[in-house]
Amino acid sequence: SQWEETRAWLERSIPVASIDQPEDHSAGFYEMTFDQHPLVGETSRPGVWACCGFSGHGMIQAPAVAESLAAMILGQTPPLDITAFSPQRTEPLVEIKQT
Repeated sequence: SQWEETRAWLERSIPVASIDQPEDHSAGFYEMTFDQHPLVGETSRPGVWACCGFSGHGMIQAPAVAESLAAMILGQTPPLDITAFSPQRTEPLVEIKQT
């Protein structure tokens, strides 16, 4: 199994990592935009802001992005220029209406 292969590799590479079973595990997916860059900023609908599409890299970028996005929402100049991540580069947005 994949776990057996991983365990064997860990034991060879890091002998102190000899373990019988993982204590925990998780699974997820990487969300991505069409150009593999996040969407950060106000959409074409006033008052609707986006901060998504980091494909698993959001945690490491969260402090800088959050500070910049908060400044933008408050009408201030953000500390970082994140205009390249504007959701409006993907316009037009398509709304799905539920029936």
